[in-house]
Amino acid sequence: MSELIAYFLALNGRTGEAREFRQRFDMMALQRNLKALGTFGYQTTARRNPVYIQYIPRTLRYVRKNLDQLPQFGKMRELLGTLVEEFR
Repeated sequence: MSELIAYFLALNGRTGEAREFRQRFDMMALQRNLKALGTFGYQTTARRNPVYIQYIPRTLRYVRKNLDQLPQFGKMRELLGTLVEEFR
């Protein structure tokens, strides 16, 4: 992923912004993956559509990876760890 980000920034002449861009990218990925988990849970339980169950474990891994890269969200990870085994 780092290579793709570097390539994107180079194409746009913004190579000096890699660290800030990566942090924003990781925060956006965290937000989008948390939203996806909510959607998967809703579709599975409220709409009784089990097709989304298969995506939950992978998305949980993505969220954990995002949280590992964003120490400012340590409290969130701690809270999620009390509710979700994958975050302990």
